[in-house]
Amino acid sequence: MKILSLSLLAVFVCVNIAFAATFMAKENFTVKDEIPNDAYLAGQQININNQINGDLIAVGGDILINADVAGDVNIAGGQISVLGNIGDDARMAGGKITIKNSVQGDVIIFGGDVAIENSAVIDGDLIVRAGNIIMSGLVKGKMNTASSSVIVNGAIEGNTKIEAGTISFGQNAKIGGNLEYSTNQAQLDLSETQVAGQIIYHQKLTKKTNEKEENTFKSYISKLTEHLGFFIYSILSAILLLIIITTIDRSFFTEAAKKLNISFSSNIPKGLLYFIATPIVGFLFMVTIIGLPIGIFIIAVYTFTIYLAKVVTAITLAKLIDTQHKMKWSKGWIFFISLLLFIALKVIAFLPIIGWIINLVIICAAFGALIETKMERVKKVL
Repeated sequence: MKILSLSLLAVFVCVNIAFAATFMAKENFTVKDEIPNDAYLAGQQININNQINGDLIAVGGDILINADVAGDVNIAGGQISVLGNIGDDARMAGGKITIKNSVQGDVIIFGGDVAIENSAVIDGDLIVRAGNIIMSGLVKGKMNTASSSVIVNGAIEGNTKIEAGTISFGQNAKIGGNLEYSTNQAQLDLSETQVAGQIIYHQKLTKKTNEKEENTFKSYISKLTEHLGFFIYSILSAILLLIIITTIDRSFFTEAAKKLNISFSSNIPKGLLYFIATPIVGFLFMVTIIGLPIGIFIIAVYTFTIYLAKVVTAITLAKLIDTQHKMKWSKGWIFFISLLLFIALKVIAFLPIIGWIINLVIICAAFGALIETKMERVKKVL
């Protein structure tokens, strides 16, 4: 009962969180007006020139943040430049990433070239996995980096751990805690670098160990790429399906959303019954020669609905938000919100056990409402 309650709570949180946010999706655009809540942005070129008073979630080619963000920042892009202040944590992934101002939380970066400019101040920890790193700013917490090349010409008040092919320290480098490093170079001369704590040097690994770690790393990257590729493929497939479905019959999903709005929980058993009973009925038909074609057809339709389950559920939830708050969204907005909800369902599914339960509850509720809507339409025809 507690799990069910938690699942239902997660559903309503996911549904209502989308309402309390600002969505923008264009090829190129500039945020000129202040955003009072969370911002979800997607585009090839994104310029943020006014304050965001919540979290920022952005995906794009080139992303330029010229203004302050009050909450967390989660960004994936080709080139990312942060010139404004960030009020909480920052998580970024991109080809080239530059931070020139203050971040009042932790910073986690995966990228190609990463530059923390001398004007940057990070109040929390700095964690970077990148090709090349230049750290010229101030880190008030710890720093943990791994890359091909690391240049430190700023101050780190906490412990510092660096793993890199080449490491160099500039004349302004200061470390307030311990320095732990490993490199392919000979042991570094740190006589002119201010290190308050201990200096711990890990010698170069043997060739055999290096080869083993390299193979393990390649295997990990291969699996990660495979999972990421499948995830991107599923997103692209969902985009195509969403475009098709949202243009076919909007009223059908609107009717289902109204039923879901009246009673969310009562639709869960109906959807669950469909997913359990349909394959049983199909296999029962396949027992006899006469019923074999019908059984194959039922199983084929059932398989197709399983494939479409998250997409159809996302559209139904988008229409639910639209119905609850009387937004009167256009097809474009329904598509965009549906895509965000689809991605949310995919991400939640990565959580062991509880993620699957939440997905099951949401999908069963949506399908229960859709099945009831379809049955009512059939009754009207008959």
